[in-house]
Amino acid sequence: MGNKELVARVRAVMRRTELPSSQEGGGITYSDGFLSVDIAGRKVMVNGEQVRLTPVEFRLLALLMQNAGHILTHRQLLEKVWGWEYIDDVDYIRIYIWHLRHKIEPEPSQPKYIITEPSVGYYFRKAN
Repeated sequence: MGNKELVARVRAVMRRTELPSSQEGGGITYSDGFLSVDIAGRKVMVNGEQVRLTPVEFRLLALLMQNAGHILTHRQLLEKVWGWEYIDDVDYIRIYIWHLRHKIEPEPSQPKYIITEPSVGYYFRKAN
């Protein structure tokens, strides 16, 4: 492993351990009566009950919420949540999106919040 690769790997690890609240727009709080998310406080409530997310699930949800209404490609999600060395591992996203939907969606098979853009990526849609 060369020095450039080592530096890139260290930066990727540091980026993944960074709290979403330290990123621009990190103070986002969302609430619609069913889903409440406080990114800075790392708190997710569904129908009044606190939901526990893994660190990766939380980073993925926070990234989607920080870019609400904008499609994030598979590559963007992989690079920002897992790091550049995972940009070809699209299955990671599918698995984690599935888990997130089962934790936060009223009906996971008909998602209301985390929307798929086929063959492109995903986006967070705020409830009306």
